[in-house]
Amino acid sequence: MKEEQSKQDVRALFHFFSRNIREQLLALPLEADGMEEVRLRVSAPQMHFKRTSANTLIMHQRAYPASREDVDETLQCAARSSLYAYGEEIRQGFLTVQGGHRIGVAGRTILENGHIKAIHPITFLNVRFSHQMIGCAAKIRSILTDPGTGSIRNTLLIAPPRCGKTTLLRDLIRMVSDGEEGKDRGSALTGSFERPKAGAGHENKAGKMVEMRKQHGGKVRAQTVGVVDERSEIAACYQGIPQNDVGCRTDVLDACPKAEGMMMLIRSMAPEVVAVDEIGGENDLEALRYVMNCGCKLVATVHGSSIEDIKQKPVLRKMVLEKWFERYVILNNRGKVGNIGEIYDSRGCRLYPVGGECF
Repeated sequence: MKEEQSKQDVRALFHFFSRNIREQLLALPLEADGMEEVRLRVSAPQMHFKRTSANTLIMHQRAYPASREDVDETLQCAARSSLYAYGEEIRQGFLTVQGGHRIGVAGRTILENGHIKAIHPITFLNVRFSHQMIGCAAKIRSILTDPGTGSIRNTLLIAPPRCGKTTLLRDLIRMVSDGEEGKDRGSALTGSFERPKAGAGHENKAGKMVEMRKQHGGKVRAQTVGVVDERSEIAACYQGIPQNDVGCRTDVLDACPKAEGMMMLIRSMAPEVVAVDEIGGENDLEALRYVMNCGCKLVATVHGSSIEDIKQKPVLRKMVLEKWFERYVILNNRGKVGNIGEIYDSRGCRLYPVGGECF
């Protein structure tokens, strides 16, 4: 029964690939839980990445080269034969399909007045599968929460690519939106991300929630959250509906530029917390300042490997020196993807692991 369910999960995961690619993938000993991404390049061998039971990422390469027809058929299947409806998304380099999966596209760009009008032909695809890890933020909940108000502190998640910062951000959003009485559908509390098994239910587990409170404390007050999801990676909206669980008090601006979106949310939705992914530009920082001056809390991510790394970037250095954020969470993939390496406060004192060192 369990084996049959696993096969069904895999078939559902690969439903939008071309028939040839789908048959190739279904012939492999894969589990839906472990699949991370599949890359198709016209006239080049296909590649797929999967995560092992030890939560490490490995790559496999198949000798079967993808054809132009394979790429075209995959796009048509993903778009349900209405590729024109995804024109704006494709101009941004991706499209999001049902289930929250994201297909990155590349090929020859067609310019008009210096701006990308279209990508044609599309000859490269990067299919990234959506896997939500509910409960991965539970361990650091008390460190990021103000014990007096129960509100999330201004928090910046720092990590290189493929280290889980967006995954952690998504679960923080869910946690804040649902509050302490929210639904605990998480995995065991560890220092890294542990993915629930495929097909596992998301039912309330009151007993486990109580145990989490005993271990970690830090009551979380439910707050309204506004998410600017510029690349549709946080909520993974499909036709305007989040495919990932981002909480019951969360509003999402999908496929919207971060700086403009943050200001729009403040004016239109009056959130208590604003969440954005991968800040970095001057416009982003101006919008962050606007959000904070309006009294909203902020949770954001940035590419980097340490506080010192962030301080080396002129645009970001200012926010560190002026102590915009109250918590800095540094992720890495040492041992396992999503390993929470260190957490610092605004003064630079290390809070986790306990040690008192300052940057």
